[in-house]
Amino acid sequence: HFTHKDGLADNNIRVLHYSKQFRCMMAGSETGITTFRDGKITTSPDSIGTHEKMYCVTSIFDAGEFVFVTTFGPINPIKYYPDKNLYVCMNGRKSNYPDGCTFGYLTSTGDTLFASKYLEMEIHKRDGVVKVPSVNQVFGMAEDKRGNLWFASWSTTGRDFSGGIFRYDGQ
Repeated sequence: HFTHKDGLADNNIRVLHYSKQFRCMMAGSETGITTFRDGKITTSPDSIGTHEKMYCVTSIFDAGEFVFVTTFGPINPIKYYPDKNLYVCMNGRKSNYPDGCTFGYLTSTGDTLFASKYLEMEIHKRDGVVKVPSVNQVFGMAEDKRGNLWFASWSTTGRDFSGGIFRYDGQ
């Protein structure tokens, strides 16, 4: 049982991800990222966000030479380089990245998907960004053998979102 006393960013863990590429376990919480690697526990620095700024980590996924971390708040997305213990916030760098994500995913073709908390999906391709406005809040994604993308969408009390499962076939 690992807690804040052992080095976790905090005890409210929302996301776990094991990176085969970097051979480490990562835990995302309300206030940061904790990495378990080679018997050591490290946490993200306060400079990338506090509870008030980061809100919570919503997804962690491998993206080649780094790991992408998405958050529900304005500190989003974050490129994490586990070999260097380096965190780089991409938001605010004249980029097309969304402010506040519920989930992120890297497809088999190398496209990066970000589900915005503002009820749209952004598909970052090599030649630009495609925005899909009808997906609602997404907290899970998967890709099937045909390359179709599947999104787990939900609604909550007091919101008029159409929850369920969406399939995106590239069109």
